[in-house]
Amino acid sequence: YNASTDKFTTNSYGLAIDTKRYEAFGKLGYVFPEKKYKSIGLQLSAFDHTQNSYFGLTNYDAHQQNFYSNLIYQSIIHTTIHKFRTGLSFQYDKYNEDFKENNYKRTEIVPGVFFEYTFTPSTKFDLVAGLREDHNSLYGWFTTPHLNIRYEPIKGTVIRGSIGRGQR
Repeated sequence: YNASTDKFTTNSYGLAIDTKRYEAFGKLGYVFPEKKYKSIGLQLSAFDHTQNSYFGLTNYDAHQQNFYSNLIYQSIIHTTIHKFRTGLSFQYDKYNEDFKENNYKRTEIVPGVFFEYTFTPSTKFDLVAGLREDHNSLYGWFTTPHLNIRYEPIKGTVIRGSIGRGQR
């Protein structure tokens, strides 16, 4: 296969993928000195991804820009048996794809809010219940509940149960 003479022909099959990606992420947090169970944190990430490719007679070129942020506050309710986390999230995705002769463009913006409660009466039992509410700029509002239970009846044996709704 010689790309200069065979690319996008039926002479020989060939492919090429050229990818450029830039990515950054960071975390910043603060734990309250007098109350170690209480903290606030910020998570940030972003990337820019460009791909130019072809597979035989088919081209695929894409560009995606992404930004994500998550602000989390956690503390207790009276004792460390009852903990909670709450916060805000934000997701931005911009896509521009060329596949064969078609161009697909879309921008999704998803702000959200969440709350999670953890009940830990002993080292053998945990219950985590949470609720998210997000608004996708293309698909509207959606709610994501979840419940996770962990029980260790005998050292080394753990029983787990989960129920909820996943959303991507």
